Amino acid sequence: MIEVDYTNLLIKRLCREIKTIRFFKRNTGIIPIDGRYFHASTPGMCDLYGIGIGTAMHYEIEVKNVKTLWRPGQREWRDLCVVNGWPWLLIRVSEGETPEQTLSRWVAEIKSFVLLIRVSEGETPGQTMAARTEK
Repeated sequence: MIEVDYTNLLIKRLCREIKTIRFFKRNTGIIPIDGRYFHASTPGMCDLYGIGIGTAMHYEIEVKNVKTLWRPGQREWRDLCVVNGWPWLLIRVSEGETPEQTLSRWVAEIKSFVLLIRVSEGETPGQTMAARTEK
């Protein structure tokens, strides 16, 4: 599978399993429209982003396949996220995993990432878990 396939499946899983955040796929690159070209997003922006429902908390998630290399601007975007306090996470396919194993691991990693960020923002783990299960 290629990254876009993983990303599309992951978005569907995240929408089912994490009800407190709405996740979106970000289109980046140059897109031809009616003989002209449109530059979508800033080069290097993450593949996925999430916005907390009722909190507007922002999350950035970069998806990489087993051997996918960093593209121009991706490290700079990561650094910009860190400097500005925007939570940023890299998830990568592991060699030998099935797509289902990868998606399950990623969902668990994203849940842990979100929990860590929410606790660092002042919630207790109990409040965070309650908010996650209430919706």
